[in-house]
Amino acid sequence: IVMSMIAAFFSATAKAEAGGTLLLDLYGTDILAAYSLRKLSSTYSGDAVRVRRTSDNAEQDIGFDGNGDLDTSSLTTFLGSDDGFLAKWYDQSGNSRDGSQTNSSRQIKIATAGTIETKNSLPTTQGANNLHLNISNFPTTSQPITGFEVFARYSAGGSGTKATWISLVNSNNFIRFDFKRFVRVGVLSKFSSTQINAQGATAHGDTDLHVVTRMMNGASSVVRVDQVAEGRSGGGDWVVTGAQMGSDTTIGRNSTSAYNGQLSELLIFGADKTSDFTGIEDNMKTYYSTP
Repeated sequence: IVMSMIAAFFSATAKAEAGGTLLLDLYGTDILAAYSLRKLSSTYSGDAVRVRRTSDNAEQDIGFDGNGDLDTSSLTTFLGSDDGFLAKWYDQSGNSRDGSQTNSSRQIKIATAGTIETKNSLPTTQGANNLHLNISNFPTTSQPITGFEVFARYSAGGSGTKATWISLVNSNNFIRFDFKRFVRVGVLSKFSSTQINAQGATAHGDTDLHVVTRMMNGASSVVRVDQVAEGRSGGGDWVVTGAQMGSDTTIGRNSTSAYNGQLSELLIFGADKTSDFTGIEDNMKTYYSTP
C-alpha cells in the first residue's frame, strides 16, 4: 500500500510538472501565434526570446525558469550593465511564427543598463517609434479572428495612434490593433475600398497594464478591456467584413505608429474564442495583476 501511495504521488507530481494547466494547454485550440515572457504551453520546449546586448552585439537565447517565468537570472548575467534588445520573440504556438529583427536600430527594448524592463513587477517589452518584429510564415487568415494582449500605453494622454499588431494581405486588405489618444482601444481594418478606423468610447486615460480582447467577425465583432465590453465611439461595426490577416505581419511597425508602451503578451487565434473569453482573460489577469 505504501509503495502504491508513493508511486501515485510521483505520478501526480510528474503530471503537474509536465504542465496541463498552462494557458495554451487549456485554451490553445486554433492558436495561430503566441508571444509571451512566461511559458504558455507544456509542450513548448523552446526559449522565450533572443536578446542582443549593446557592448559587443552578442546575442543569447533566454528561456524560462523552473516556475515557467522568464529566466531573468540568465538574462541579467548575459547583459551585465548593457542595454538589451529583442532579436527574436519566439512563437510558443508550435507554428514557428517567430518575430525577428536583424536591424539593431529597429529592435524592441527589454532592458536598460542591465535592468530588465518591468510592469507590475514582471518582465515586459518597451516599444517606441519604428521599433518592430517581423513575423515569419503568418498565413492568410479570414475572420473570425480573436486577439488577446496585455499592454500598457506609455502616456495616459499621449496623442496619435500606436499599433501593437499589424497584419496585411496587401494595402487594401488588413487588420491592425491600435491604441488611440487617452488609451482608447482601436481596430483599423480595410477590405477592398471599405475601411473602418474604429476606437472605443471609453478613454481609459492611464498607463496601467490592461487585458485587451478583440474578436473580429464583421458586424458581430466584440472588443473588451479588462473583461468589460467596449462600445464603439460613434457606433457602427468594429471591423470591415471580409478583412483578413496576411503574410506582411509585424509586432509594432517601422513607422511612428509603432507601439509606445509595454507589451507583455500577445495571442492570435484563427477562430471566434468567445466561449473562452473568461478563461483566457482570467488567466492573464491573475498572472499580470491587471484590473
